[in-house]
Amino acid sequence: MHSDKRRESRAVYTHQPTGKMQVLLRDQCLDVYTVKDASQTGLQLEVGNRVDKGENILVRYWTKEVDIKLNGTVIWSSIRSGGSKDIAQAETCVLGIRLASPSLLQTFW
Repeated sequence: MHSDKRRESRAVYTHQPTGKMQVLLRDQCLDVYTVKDASQTGLQLEVGNRVDKGENILVRYWTKEVDIKLNGTVIWSSIRSGGSKDIAQAETCVLGIRLASPSLLQTFW
């Protein structure tokens, strides 16, 4: 299992962001299926492909009005069978991401 050590309070979302969110990793562009939670220093996201612990990534969130890109590092990664109820994939990956700078994403949903 993983050890998520964020000390800040986390927002757990009952609805998902209205914009599009992706994790950019080297030559991959992974759609974010679910935002599990967010704090000022990190995010917990569900994506369709495995991303290894220690990977440096870019989280992108955009709408017609904004386009935000935040650097981060994958602190933990966990494969899940079944995934979220809205996802038709048999397997997803939940990522714990430490953001390099405070998260502005919370203000948009």
